[in-house]
Amino acid sequence: MNHEARWQEVNDLFAAVVDLGTAAREVRLASYEGDASVREEVRSLLAALDKDSVKLEPSPGASHLTLMGESAALPITLAGRRLGPWAVVREVGRGGMGAVYEAFRADDQYQKRVAVKTLTRGADSEVVARRFQQERQILASLEHPGIATLIDGGVTEEGLPYLVMEFVDGEPIDQYCASHQTSLRDRLDLFRQVCSAVQYAHRNLVVHRDLKPSNILISASGNVKLVDFGIAKLLGPQPGGDLTLTETGNRAFTTGYASPEQVRGETISTSTDVYSLGVTLFRLLAGRLPFEVSQLTPTEALRCIAEEPPPPLSRVASDQAAREMGLSDAAALAGMLSGEIDDIVLAALRKEPERRYGTVAAFSDDIKRYLQGQQVSARPDTWRYRVRSFSRRNPKFVGAMMVAASSLLAGTVLAGWQAVRAGKERDRARAEATRSSRVVSFIEQILAAPVQGALTEATITALDETVARAGGELADDPLARAAVFRTAAKAYAYHNRPERATPLIDSALVLDRRHAGVRSTEVGRDLTVAARIAYSAGRLDSALAFAREAVDLLRAFPSDRPDDLPTALLNYSMATTYIGRPTDALPIALEGIALESPRGPSALLAYLHMAVGESAIFSGDAPAAEREYLQATAIYDLLKGVQPVERGIAELGLGTMLVNRGAIVEADQRARKALEIFERHWGADHAYTGRAHALMARVAVRQGDSAKTAAEIAAGLNALRRNRLGLVDWVTIEFDLSRVMFTAGRREEAVNLLRGALSSRREELVRAPQIMAFGELLLGQALIGLHRLAEAREALDSAFTRQSNSYGPRHPMSLATAAQLLFLAGAMEDSPMAARLAPLFPPDSVTAIRNRAIAWRRSRTDR
Repeated sequence: MNHEARWQEVNDLFAAVVDLGTAAREVRLASYEGDASVREEVRSLLAALDKDSVKLEPSPGASHLTLMGESAALPITLAGRRLGPWAVVREVGRGGMGAVYEAFRADDQYQKRVAVKTLTRGADSEVVARRFQQERQILASLEHPGIATLIDGGVTEEGLPYLVMEFVDGEPIDQYCASHQTSLRDRLDLFRQVCSAVQYAHRNLVVHRDLKPSNILISASGNVKLVDFGIAKLLGPQPGGDLTLTETGNRAFTTGYASPEQVRGETISTSTDVYSLGVTLFRLLAGRLPFEVSQLTPTEALRCIAEEPPPPLSRVASDQAAREMGLSDAAALAGMLSGEIDDIVLAALRKEPERRYGTVAAFSDDIKRYLQGQQVSARPDTWRYRVRSFSRRNPKFVGAMMVAASSLLAGTVLAGWQAVRAGKERDRARAEATRSSRVVSFIEQILAAPVQGALTEATITALDETVARAGGELADDPLARAAVFRTAAKAYAYHNRPERATPLIDSALVLDRRHAGVRSTEVGRDLTVAARIAYSAGRLDSALAFAREAVDLLRAFPSDRPDDLPTALLNYSMATTYIGRPTDALPIALEGIALESPRGPSALLAYLHMAVGESAIFSGDAPAAEREYLQATAIYDLLKGVQPVERGIAELGLGTMLVNRGAIVEADQRARKALEIFERHWGADHAYTGRAHALMARVAVRQGDSAKTAAEIAAGLNALRRNRLGLVDWVTIEFDLSRVMFTAGRREEAVNLLRGALSSRREELVRAPQIMAFGELLLGQALIGLHRLAEAREALDSAFTRQSNSYGPRHPMSLATAAQLLFLAGAMEDSPMAARLAPLFPPDSVTAIRNRAIAWRRSRTDR
């Protein structure tokens, strides 16, 4: 490996591990399969970095006293002490990891009673202390009358972090309801207050993850206060990294109230809180938990929660619960709970997160509908139930109707022949609509084949002829004609023929808006294809707008084709990710998975998992992305017959991630699999075949195989020459090949390829500033490698300007380019540029980048 290639390896590996914790660094370094000397060089840089780093805050574990290698846990109480302006009076509660004290303002500024929460000695490990700091950040972001307010915070003399919070003088909700003999209706009203606070937290991207009666306090005036966000999870990005408590061995929850996904260690979402609220409501109404886990072994308890169906409330309600509501016995309570209440609670307790209420607000709204005598969504929608719900809401009106019914009977007989005639006309119209729908479906199935196979000249001719014939032979059926245009447009879009696809989808939209309606399922399908075409052309803003409107329509007008909405959600998620909003894209893809999963394994389900993976990649969570792509390949393994072409896309994405983390052997296997699938489906000259060759070139250069590297670069360049590729596929090949060339020592050629890419299709790239900025970032990095620092600065400045305009200067994508500019400032010893960029980063990150620049500059001097 030459000097430049070796340094590029060092730089890449250093960048991959510098922001990780110590243990994670070691795991990542151990998995690196490249040159051992590269790994050791990175270790030396990390050691130098650690020596130069300045810790701005006390280490949470710095106060441990050790004796003979074991922690000497000293009992500490804060009672009687001062914490800043707060005088601690007494301890009011203690748990396994913390204590809560009552305190008062002690500096005469004003009178205030507060609660002080801190960690107990021995619990202040790094992870627990970070969790405690996270609680402080979470509480500071939440301002709601139903959530306890954060007032202050700090660190004790012993280095223990503490929070000063609003003092809630109240009882846990279950104890309050019992002591006040609260009625069923009042309990449901009180529970809806709880839902309001939780829904507010969810809107602010916070999941509580430990909802239970002891964390829901009721004041003497009957107001709800939600407390203890100690194990909550921020759904959005956090300063200093995305801390979540999903590390191995750190599943923090209360077993009786934990959801199935929590006990299985799976992804936590707002649906987790829906489940825990369901358990809490079960406890409030039945007087017990759905699963009495206290008498079970831990293994039995977790299996029960994950697998056993919960019983209906009405079957297990106790006499004690009935008396606490002012009722005579359990039978009286069961009669009130049977029916809607049973259904509402069981809907919240479903094992599969996607089958529960979609939001806490939906859960609360169903309770509201029950209290108002309206039909609830959890109840089976039968005509008897609808009649009963209407009768309960309008008893006087129903009575009047019954009296009037007898006088209408005779008139009904006289008008019967008119109803029969009108019914025949209605049935004829419905038959015509059904026939047209079947014709449309048949046409789309016949034309769908070109989407999967190679789009040869013969296929193009056949499609063109079909489109032409549709204008005459389907003149009397505009919806069928629109279906021909839409399906042909989809085929062209898949094969990077936007010049053919765009006029066809425009025609389909005109027909469907005129004959199916501006807001219709058909228009939703058209817009889904339009989003795909715009994405391929790099028009990300247009792709996002089309996809968003498609999803809105298909949500409002459910289709008879179950894959319509999940497909639209897939496009919407991908466009949202690539436009620079990956955290917004995640719930969109998860909604698609929730809709598609009940249908079993499918190529669409696998692709939706890839969309989740793309969101994770752009959010900086490479391990999560790799897991999602592995899940996608596992789904494809379950499909019968020849693997669909999308399997190759999954292998391509997975191989790219494996190369990025240095797992070269496995990456090579994935790249070969992708290439084999693309060549079988689409031939040697297709865009994705070229992308597979670009990935194999990256693998080859990491393996040190110069002959294979040259051959794969040539194959990738051939795809560039022989195809008019869609913008996204084209820049992917251009950019990947330029990086490979640089690493292989073809540095000038790499820079020329990038410069040519940015100029040859500049008119398109200007309309896709996010893609243009990425190319300029790569060009800047390559020019740094050639020590052409002034040119590098020009390219990076342009990229940062575009990204700041698109996303804002503090967006992760903008910050990635800003980090390169800050590195360049260190390499050029340009203090004014460094001073301008440094405020965008935490001080320790600035130190890390400065050290990398110093090491790089030293390597150039040593040469």
